[in-house]
This record gives sequence, C-alpha cells and structure tokens, in this order.
Amino acid sequence: MIVLTKDLILKIINNDNYLFNYFGKVNKIELLSLSENVVYLISGEKNRGIAKIGYRGWNKIEFENHKKLYKYNYPVAKPLKYIPIQGNILENWGWGNLKRELGILFCDYIEGKSMDKSVDKKIIIKAIKLLKKIHLDERLRDKNIKNYHDIEIDRGKSYINILNANLRSKILDDMESYRNIPLNLTFIHGGARIEHFICSYDKISLIDLEASSMGDPFKDIVYFFIDLLMNQIYSKEFLNIYFDNKLTSNEIKRLNFFTIRQLLIKVKYGTTPEIKEKSIKFLKLKEPVKILGVD
Repeated sequence: MIVLTKDLILKIINNDNYLFNYFGKVNKIELLSLSENVVYLISGEKNRGIAKIGYRGWNKIEFENHKKLYKYNYPVAKPLKYIPIQGNILENWGWGNLKRELGILFCDYIEGKSMDKSVDKKIIIKAIKLLKKIHLDERLRDKNIKNYHDIEIDRGKSYINILNANLRSKILDDMESYRNIPLNLTFIHGGARIEHFICSYDKISLIDLEASSMGDPFKDIVYFFIDLLMNQIYSKEFLNIYFDNKLTSNEIKRLNFFTIRQLLIKVKYGTTPEIKEKSIKFLKLKEPVKILGVD
C-alpha cells in the first residue's frame, strides 16, 4: 500500500509542471486528517491547496465530479490534478458499477469554518438551497447506478448487527419497503453532513465529494437534517424549504429509509454515547422519519 507522506507530495509537485506553477516553492505541508482519508494542506509561495488520498479508492471519481461542479460555477474547490498511483482496487465494498483506484487528488484550499463549528440559520437555509439546486441541475446528470435500490438496502443492512433482535427485525422490514419505490435519480453529494459545508462570512462551499454520484437526492437532504438534529438544531421549516408541495406516500417512504440509514450510521460511528443512545431511541419509533417534522 502506498502511503501519502509529505516527502511524496513534495516530490510530485516538484516534478509536475502544472502543480509547481500553481504552488510555486512549497513552504509548508501540514497533516489535516488521518480519518477515512489522508489529507494535507500545502502552503506554497503562490497558492495553498489540498492533497488527498482515500484508501477506499474514490479520489478519481471525486476529481471528475469536482471538475463537473466547478465547470458550472458551484462553490467547490478548484480541481488541480489527479495523480494515479495504483490500478483498480477490487477488494472490499464497492459502490454500484463505479471503478475504484488509488490516487492523489490535488485541489485548491477553501478558507472558512466547517458548519459543524458554527451553525447559523441563514447558512443552513443556503446549504439546503444549494443541495436542491444541485439535485435539479440536468447538466450534472450521468449514467444511473445499476441496481441502486439493492445497493442502498444492502449497505443499510450491514449496519444493523449491533441492534437487538427485535429492533433488527423492525429495521429490516422498514428498509425493504424502499426496494420497489420508483426513483428519479439525480446528481448527489452522497455524504452531505454539515461538516462538509465550509462557511466564510455569508458564503457557503462544499467539500469532500468522494461519495458524489447519481443517486436518490433524499439521501443528501436526510443526512444533512439528521446532523442538524444531532446538534440540537432542527425546524420543520427546513423541510419546507426543500419540498414545495405536500409529500407523497412514496416520498415519505424514501425519507424514512434514509432516516433509518443515517441513524444506523450514528449508532455505529457516533462520536459520543449520547448520539448513539439518541439514534437508537429514534430507530424504535414506528416511523423514524417523524423526527424530521414529516406529518
């Protein structure tokens, strides 16, 4: 496995004309994250930027989607370059028919604070409107992911083993109701948690596009709303900003499915015992989607 180090980043920049012209002489390289991705902040004499490697192999797709959004003037970091390191990665979980490979994504650096550090109602509304704009943009559409329902359901099932038997049975039944719902897939962020929105004054930008693809837009909006709820900030007004009309039965089922999905993720990966306990409490509800203000 290739390890992304400061020395490797510096070597790549110094040997690549485009990157060297963009950064100039590199003054400092700082480690920003060692979680799901390894991320470094590069400070050059001309510009600052990010070098990112995700060992799940989504950086090439992320780079292509950065280019797509940037082309149409969406508030994302300017994509600089993608450097492939290793061929296709076939082991472990894959997403639909998307091919994974190991590589390094270089992009511009977005100044500002993550929304989870500073949550403001005006910014929340801007974030919801930004997601809706992306979901409605026909220019961003691509080939649909095959067997989309099955993939999302199977992924949801992978989280339920930590639940007790009775709750596990209920959740399985709830998730199965998603399987035959007609969908109009759109381009989605795929991981629209509040930490992936960067705020600078009254401007808001999106980061971390590695899960972006064609998908159910309700996935984005629910992930965003659940994060707000876990931060004790929620209002039915937010739901009404995204949805113009009364929700149909199928729309409620879609929202309920992704509410369950995100709560399961919070149970498994929640950062505090309180978040995990709250998520289990919500999962026990007859219709967990009610926590979002759905009538």
